[in-house]
Amino acid sequence: QKRAWFAGSPEETIAYLKELEDKYPGLEHIMLGFPMGASVQQFKEQMTRFAKQVMPAFGPQRVKA
Repeated sequence: QKRAWFAGSPEETIAYLKELEDKYPGLEHIMLGFPMGASVQQFKEQMTRFAKQVMPAFGPQRVKA
């Protein structure tokens, strides 16, 4: 299943990103965006939510050689 973009709850986002980690060992970066027409305030709220609810599920990890 190929996806060009993804949106979901924090739990769904964590699960999807973990799938990507498994599929692409060594994955270090993802690109985040926001919908056209969203206000700066909405963007900040979404990024804050991502930082608080999704990012803690990931941490510094080393790729197994």
